[in-house]
This record gives sequence, C-alpha cells and structure tokens, in this order.
Amino acid sequence: MYSENLTIYAVAALSFFLSFGGFYYLILRNEELDPQKNAPFLVIFPIFALALVSLFYFIPNQQDFIYGLSWYNLSLPLLGSIIIYGSWRFTNSAHISTLAILLCSCAAYFIQPSDFSLSSELAPWLSGIILCLILFFFSLCYPVINGIDGILGLQTTAIGLGIFILSLISGTPNLLGGMGLSLAAIICAFLIFNWYPAKLSLTKGGAHALGFIVGWLMLNTTYEGSGPAVITFALFFIVETFTALLKKMTLRPEYANLSANTNCYEANLSGFPPYSIAANIFRLQIILLMMGCFELYAPNVYTIPLFTLVVTIWYLSKLKNWQNSNKTIRELNQDLMAEIKTNLNNVKNQINKDK
Repeated sequence: MYSENLTIYAVAALSFFLSFGGFYYLILRNEELDPQKNAPFLVIFPIFALALVSLFYFIPNQQDFIYGLSWYNLSLPLLGSIIIYGSWRFTNSAHISTLAILLCSCAAYFIQPSDFSLSSELAPWLSGIILCLILFFFSLCYPVINGIDGILGLQTTAIGLGIFILSLISGTPNLLGGMGLSLAAIICAFLIFNWYPAKLSLTKGGAHALGFIVGWLMLNTTYEGSGPAVITFALFFIVETFTALLKKMTLRPEYANLSANTNCYEANLSGFPPYSIAANIFRLQIILLMMGCFELYAPNVYTIPLFTLVVTIWYLSKLKNWQNSNKTIRELNQDLMAEIKTNLNNVKNQINKDK
C-alpha cells in the first residue's frame, strides 16, 4: 500500500511539472498568437497518456476493483479522445466531430462489464446504453462551460480530485484514484495559464476530447459503485448545460450560442468580473466535493445528489443575479421559476407558430 501511494503521488507530481513546462513552452512559442491557437490539449493528452500507462504498469494489483481494468479498457480514453480532437482539428466540422464522439461513446458499450447494471430493475444491456449516452453527453457538451476563463479547468480538477479522495476513503480503487489525481494535477498546471486573463485556452475540439476523458473516468468510477458521488462532483457542468439547452430550445436568436446561455456567462455580461465568477465557482466546487464524498455514507443514492442539485441551482441563480444580492432565497427561487416558465412558453409558442 505504501508503495502504491508513493507511485500515485510521484506520477501526479511529474504530471504537474511536465504539464507546466509544456504550457510554458506554448506561451513562449506562440506569444503573439491568439490563445486559441496554442492547442494546450496537445500537452494534456500525451502527459495524461503517460500517467495512465505508468500507473497501470506500476500498480498491477487490482484486488480492490469490482471490475478490473485491462490494456483494452485503457485504449478507449486514449484512442477516443485523440480521434475526437483530430476530427475537429483537421475538419473543423461540427457534424463530423459529433459523429466521432458518438462512435467513440458507442465503443464504450463493448468494454463495459457484462453483468453491470445501474439498477436491479434494468437489464445490463440497457444500463450500458444509458452510460454510453451519458459519456456522449459529457464529451459533446463539455465546451459549454468553456466560455469563462478557468471554469472548465475548475470543473475538471474537481472531478479528478474527487475521484482521488474517494479512493482514500475506500469509495473507489486506488488505481482509478491515481488516474483522477494525475488528471487534476495536469489541469491545475493548465489553470495557472488559463486563469483570467487567460494566456492559454482550450479549443472546442480540445474541450470535447477532455470531456471524453473525464466521462471515461466517471464511467469507471460508476462501475465501482460510486456513480452518485461523481455525478455530484459534476453538478455544476450538468446544471449549466441543461440551463443552456433549455434556453436554446426556445429557438430565439439570442440563445443560439450555448456557452452564452450559461449563468456564468450571463453574470459576466451583466458586469460581474470573470475572476470573481471563477472564484465563486471554486467555492461551489468545494461544496460539491464535500457533498459527493459524504454521499458514500448516505442511506440511499438519491438524497444527497438531489439536495446538492437544489443547492447548485440556487447558487448559480444567485451568481447570475449578483446585482440583486439583497433578495431573499424565496425571491430568487421565484425569479428562477418565472424564467423557466417563460422559456417553456417560448418553446410552446414557437411550436404553435411552426404549425
């Protein structure tokens, strides 16, 4: 156990310093270029791949796994993420990129444990389809939270760090915890350069590919029995994405851009500084980390995720309405429900208009 822990910390430390050096090199080489041209995913991918392979090689003991990993399993995040990134990088086509994400997500179905089920009432094959759709959703929509400097990095770091903390309290295997810590270390190095004002930013293709890697880690943590916990870690992304999609469904021109529909982006448009937004999301992520870890000791799998979902919606609503900070919780909730009702009415009116 001591040797395993030492390996995990050493790989994470090496991942951080190698990533920092890679990102610094990008800045020196492309100092006068748009940050979007610096392609930081080309630093993230090889270092995470090296960490993944190193951890799997040096920690062969998988007695704490319910369903063990194999080299075949490890091929999915590595091949899948590079295929997704390449489909965007070399074609810049949303349709081709979406197809690549769909195919890579479907491939996850064939490496899932044959007897795993999300519920005793669901057949294993149906559970597999649901999990593949969740992986597809994660990868496809991950760029939605890439509109404000530092936000996507904070969410990724929280999920990786959360999986590592779960491994410390026997909620997930040590090997998966080490992979989560290594990813968190890499993204922490990225955050140094991505914090406002950002010197490096992920392109849309890089965000898609990173979302696939994060989704794969969450998928394997779910197989090991900690699905509700990792969903809690990711509630910020989930709430922001569904908020953006709900607005886009109204078909109004001002809601065409998903990233601009998020609470964080709207708070920024109303004058709230990006660094203050990131600081508030950092506080929210700490809450989500704590609640996700407490979920392991909950009497059921839904109480803490549902409670934390309500907290997340309220917190983001308060952030969006930062100028009305003196409003009570009841008034903020009334504003939120009024906005949801307005959006639903807009969808209904648009459908009637099309008829």
